[in-house]
Amino acid sequence: MRNLISGLKIIHISDLHFTSSAHTLNSRNDKPIYVDSQNSKVRSDTIASFIIENRSRFGTNKVVITGDLTDSGDDADYKIAQTFVQRLKDAGFEVYAVPGNHDYCKEGNIVANTAVNEGLKAIFCPLCPSLPSPLLPFGCCVHTIFGSLAPRGAKCPIDVFLADNASKEERRQRFINYITHYNQYPHVVDFDSGRLILLDSMQGELDEITTDIFAQGKLGDAQLSELNHFIDEYQEQRKVGKKIIVCLHHSPFATDSKICLKDSSKFLKIICDKIDCRDKIDCLLFGHTTPDNVFQRPWLQDSEFEGYEKNNKTPLINCENLECVSEGSPYPITVLDLGSLRRLVYRTDGSEPKRSWGNPS
Repeated sequence: MRNLISGLKIIHISDLHFTSSAHTLNSRNDKPIYVDSQNSKVRSDTIASFIIENRSRFGTNKVVITGDLTDSGDDADYKIAQTFVQRLKDAGFEVYAVPGNHDYCKEGNIVANTAVNEGLKAIFCPLCPSLPSPLLPFGCCVHTIFGSLAPRGAKCPIDVFLADNASKEERRQRFINYITHYNQYPHVVDFDSGRLILLDSMQGELDEITTDIFAQGKLGDAQLSELNHFIDEYQEQRKVGKKIIVCLHHSPFATDSKICLKDSSKFLKIICDKIDCRDKIDCLLFGHTTPDNVFQRPWLQDSEFEGYEKNNKTPLINCENLECVSEGSPYPITVLDLGSLRRLVYRTDGSEPKRSWGNPS
């Protein structure tokens, strides 16, 4: 009975980090630096063109983006993301997206977004590591004076950082206006062959009282309760082969307190019944980080996927993060086949896809 309905295929991408700035701030090895110069238009064109040109090869017109479409939720960033999404839609794709911390917060950081909103300039300068903040009260960093130290064409990061001082709530509204046009989570989409449940893993961070200064991610009890309902009511349909796919931005498996989903234990209890040792969903998609807590790695090794799939009783788990794929390198585009529990990772350079299998239940 389980295979009477043909399997659902999904293209999964995440963490595109589109930005209107040639250089953005990031941290590697705990040192603030410039992200490698990126041209978001080139990134958008490369990925969108590859998906459109390979639609028949992929065998699906469904695309799921698990957050961080933008680098800072700035209005100019969202316009690039909107163009990308609309291009796919105009080509006949169904595009579904969930928000990430970067879509709601400046540099993806709650405290940084608060600093911007309050007009503070006492933040680090990536080119002046010996100084904890810009030279106050001038409101500029040293490389404004010694411009030769900065990458060509770079503006003072403090000025760029403060250019758009929208609040977290305003950035959240931008995600609705530019990308999804729906504002309630969980957002449920039913197909002939399955149910897609989209979650906002920043909802608890923004709507509940929190002492966080970062953007770890939190679904919140209200969203978790509804998720439980939408999963439980669909279990009879799963008996005849229909699938449940759950999507969110933050990883429920990460252990670093700065990047994990804080209510992950509640979430995992809902999606898999460990008492009965049975899966309650067929596929889990996320971005942000990878299950073994290696930050910003585009994809996992098969053995790592298999471990999490088996331990959590979920047939197919996939994580994507395209942020730090360097410019000029091929982007991984993953197609998930829930019928055969097969994962195919294509590359935008046209090389042969890498194949791996899920954990049949």
